[in-house]
Amino acid sequence: MKFSIPVILFTAGAVAAPSSVTLNERQLSALTQVLTPVLQGLQSFDVTLNAYTGGPGQELLSVANSVIAGVRAAANAVAPIQPVSEAEAGGFVGLGQQLDIAGYKFIADLNAQVPVFAQSGICPETLNWVTQVGDGVLDLKTAVFSKFPNNGGDANDVEEFRKLFSAVEQRLKKCSAPPSADCSAYCGKDHHDWNKGEDKKGEKGEKGKKGDKDDCKKKY
Repeated sequence: MKFSIPVILFTAGAVAAPSSVTLNERQLSALTQVLTPVLQGLQSFDVTLNAYTGGPGQELLSVANSVIAGVRAAANAVAPIQPVSEAEAGGFVGLGQQLDIAGYKFIADLNAQVPVFAQSGICPETLNWVTQVGDGVLDLKTAVFSKFPNNGGDANDVEEFRKLFSAVEQRLKKCSAPPSADCSAYCGKDHHDWNKGEDKKGEKGEKGKKGDKDDCKKKY
């Protein structure tokens, strides 16, 4: 989830570090004011995500809704900002790198929590807010990139981001609607809880009664 656009420009030798004379403080300040809360929101969300050990996940939903609203507001706020020059782009390096780190860490930690979501039976709800967060960040990235020369110089970045979030979404879809006979997919839920009293016998059905966190981790 790269936001560090200027790094590419500098690496390619396209520009030198901006001087106080060439740097347009207004445009850089506008981007910083819009994106700093996004960074803080992602970092806060990641803390809540890592603290989650099971349950209904209301704390996750609450923070997710806040982040979704913040990301959408940021995309709207970026829209009227004038495009920045190559020299101006240099002033964005620090914040861009922090957004990169926070974004990749959030996706990795989210992916690691899928087995816990499955064990708690909240994959459908989680999938809903994950999709909204992903769509919101994608829109924001597109809006931000449009303000830099050559769309930030990294044509593959948006697609890379899309693939990372899509991989998490696919895992959540899988644990949202697994085959009804394979009760182990529900990670610890009793067989009859998921089959509404139907007495299904056989290896998979019995496994559903004793499914545990280890089974869940193996499957998801």
